[in-house]
Amino acid sequence: MDFRFKYRRRRKEPAEAQEEQRQERDLGLRMRGLAIGMSIPASLVAGPVGGYFIGRLMADWLHADYWVPVMVLLGTASGLYMVIEMLIKLGRNT
Repeated sequence: MDFRFKYRRRRKEPAEAQEEQRQERDLGLRMRGLAIGMSIPASLVAGPVGGYFIGRLMADWLHADYWVPVMVLLGTASGLYMVIEMLIKLGRNT
């Protein structure tokens, strides 16, 4: 038996191929937007929490209690900076 021609792929029309490429590109953009959108809350939470823990370590090490609020503020500012950077990147790629 000869199976060479039984499973030959049908050639796509140019319009059909372009539509498939457009759908793949749209899906990629949606997935990228979803990934950036899901990382925004993580950035907003991780900045202040990380700043708190680093501030506690510095306060214990240097015996000065003012490091905790300073590092929490720095962590919050860095989290907001990351969110703004992600939103700019998201808007640029759409």
